[in-house]
Amino acid sequence: LLAKLHTEGHPHLLGVGVIQDEKNSAYNILSLSQNGLTIMPSSLYTLEGEIFDKIRNNYKQYIQTLFELIGYSTENAKKIANDIYEFDKELASDFKSNHNLTYSSESTYNKMSVYELEKLTPSIRWSTLFKIMNIKTGQVIVQTPNFYQNLNALKENKDLEIWKNKLKSRIILNKTTALPFAFRDALAELRSVFGGVKTYTPRSEELLDEFNGELLGKLYVKEYFNEESKIKVEAMCANIKEAFKKRLENNKWLTTETKNKALQKL
Repeated sequence: LLAKLHTEGHPHLLGVGVIQDEKNSAYNILSLSQNGLTIMPSSLYTLEGEIFDKIRNNYKQYIQTLFELIGYSTENAKKIANDIYEFDKELASDFKSNHNLTYSSESTYNKMSVYELEKLTPSIRWSTLFKIMNIKTGQVIVQTPNFYQNLNALKENKDLEIWKNKLKSRIILNKTTALPFAFRDALAELRSVFGGVKTYTPRSEELLDEFNGELLGKLYVKEYFNEESKIKVEAMCANIKEAFKKRLENNKWLTTETKNKALQKL
């Protein structure tokens, strides 16, 4: 189901993507990274303080409201919200920080075969998932092995109903724009904890952006970004590029081979 939802525009828990192979830049490779939290960063689940308690309580209230809106009793919805929160809290425990993901390339470069990946997470049948996603690959880079080992444990330890409700909440969240106003109101309430104000984007604007954003952008550029502005920006970019070229040429610590490759790339 996770794989099927991924192909239908509801990627969740499986952070599947394609990246450039850091150790062989001529090739792209399948990548697996962490995914699945509604509120970020992951530290929000453990940080102490009044504001963090408020964020966590608002998140639980949001999930409860979602399930009440689709017909669950208040009592059941509250239990489901607590279950999903605990699921997310456990999921967050093995999330890498954005800093580590960005700057610790050695720790995120874990190339393995699909067979090795299935040994890493024996309860997740990756070959089956990839087949459903129409992915054909022999190798994958697992950026966050601990996350997937944790996900494997959650598959073993969490009741199936909790998994189902977790996915329900994600699909509802993804489709909020198309649902009645009460769903949008609940989401705005959750976001207000982060932004301080409860704001809405009119549905008409959201839909225009979703389906005609690029076309509208083209019209906007035609109106507000004339040819003269374009010439100025291109000249500025050319100056920056030329300054960078001179800095590379005068660089003292790069080897000649590296410097030549950098200039070629520039």
